[in-house]
Formats: sequence, C-alpha cells, structure tokens
Amino acid sequence: MPTTKEQVAACHRLYRLGAFKQFGAGDVIARGFADVGFEEFFILYDGSLLSLTSGDRSNLADSEKHAFFLIPSIDDIIEEMACLGGIIEQIQKLPAPLGWRIEISSLAVEMGSVEAISLFDGMLRALGFLFGINPFESSENKLIFTP
Repeated sequence: MPTTKEQVAACHRLYRLGAFKQFGAGDVIARGFADVGFEEFFILYDGSLLSLTSGDRSNLADSEKHAFFLIPSIDDIIEEMACLGGIIEQIQKLPAPLGWRIEISSLAVEMGSVEAISLFDGMLRALGFLFGINPFESSENKLIFTP
C-alpha cells in the first residue's frame, strides 16, 4: 500500500529526532524538497535509486545520504522501538471504523496507548510516544496520553 504524504511527513519528523537513519538495498527512502514536498525512492540492488514519482534512476552519493530517511516497514518500526527501550504491550484491532489501539511502555515513560485508523499509522504514533511527540502533528507539541 502506498504511503500518504502525511505518513511520509510523520516519518520525517521521527527522522529529525533520530529514527530511520539506516537503510539499504530493497528499502524505500524519502527526501524532502522545499518546493515540492517529499519524493520517495526505491533503493535498487546496486545501491542506485529509482524515483517512485518519475521512474528516473540516479546514484546515491555518500555525501547525500544524510538527507534521506527510511520509510519503514512495521518490522523496522518495532526494531526502532526496541532500540529506544520500548515494549509493545498490546495491539488491538478495534471495531470498524475505529482502527487500531497500541499500548506501549518503556523504562523512560509510563505506559500509554495510541489509536489510529491503520496499523502503520498506529505504529508511527507509538514510536512517537517514545519520543514524546505525535509525529502526525507538525507543531511537535508534547502529547498527553492516558494509561
């Protein structure tokens, strides 16, 4: 399923806090451009990039890697949470049209829960919980979660 521009922006907000910096062949990555927003790329087996917008191929110079961030899979998000000491306590599918609830905890923050329309959005929100933000809000204000 393609990522939405809101999901890519959420990934970028998390990247700015230190997440999603590692990527390799087979991954989808993105880069922000001031005038057009974000562009997504697929990393090919030889390390070159395939634009998912234009279909153009380009090389990824080592000096440019810092400008790109991973569009993660659910597994990537879980791995990132584990690196931050986060523990997923429960994932619950809610009755339609409510989506998903994810309960998360860590040693640094109390247990809390997030809800989202999709599992991917919920996992991004859960990772954001560990950073103390809602990655879908551009203001990056601190979140208030109820246990």
